[in-house]
Amino acid sequence: MEILSDPTPDMLAMPRFDDGAIDMQELLRRLAEQVVNAVMDAEADQLCGGGIRAGEPNKY
Repeated sequence: MEILSDPTPDMLAMPRFDDGAIDMQELLRRLAEQVVNAVMDAEADQLCGGGIRAGEPNKY
């Protein structure tokens, strides 16, 4: 099981204001988005019977 989706380079960049200060609101928004997406993926896997998604090869 994958904990969180692979981060893109944009996600790895620390969100900053023009003066260089870290934008904590944007940072928390990104983190919350990753957590919500991971939870929804896990729930979808559970409802679909184990994790075969569209576009993934059948492992059985």
